[in-house]
Amino acid sequence: MAGRKGLLLNKNIERKRTYLENNIEMILQTEGLAVRQTPQYKISLDVFDLVRKSIKESTVLKGIYHNKERLIEPLGIIYGEKIHLIAKEKAKGDGIYNYLLHKFENLELTNNRFDRGNFNLEDYANKSFGVYQGEILDVKLKFSKEVAGDAELYKFHPTQKMKKDENGNLIVNFKASGDREIMWHVFKWGKNCEILAPKKLREAYKNYLKENLEKY
Repeated sequence: MAGRKGLLLNKNIERKRTYLENNIEMILQTEGLAVRQTPQYKISLDVFDLVRKSIKESTVLKGIYHNKERLIEPLGIIYGEKIHLIAKEKAKGDGIYNYLLHKFENLELTNNRFDRGNFNLEDYANKSFGVYQGEILDVKLKFSKEVAGDAELYKFHPTQKMKKDENGNLIVNFKASGDREIMWHVFKWGKNCEILAPKKLREAYKNYLKENLEKY
């Protein structure tokens, strides 16, 4: 009996540890102060409830987006610096599009249903580095040994693979779209991060740096 109690206690401790690890950011925001330079968008709870209901029940939404009335078929929500509604819009064909949720006006549920098919939000999100979809790139980044320890703590992408080279630099490989967002992230690391591949992303980053440097 004592052994069983000890086993249950260990399991409970492990569950608590896992919960804390998975929710550390939420705890820090609750008990501390989160300082972030991110835009604040006002989206009412009524709008969230409406969108969630639409996704759950596969019901078409009607609303104004960029001064145009649209009928959209919501598939999911992705949270980044902005809140993106992932949806189809029959008037635009069979593609899947990203809409900025805060830019919708006069959203309302219709009586029409739609078939979401085999769409999987996680699979969709894993195709990109950030939010926007595009050509899948085979990306290879090199982080200098000075920041290798910090970079190892990052989850850049679900497909990532990491290894140290003979000089202590960290090499990170992953496959994703979102070239602009990849470049923005590389820029944060300054001289300590280098794009090794693909070549066109490396060249695009050079041009990006040149264009912005010319402004000064």
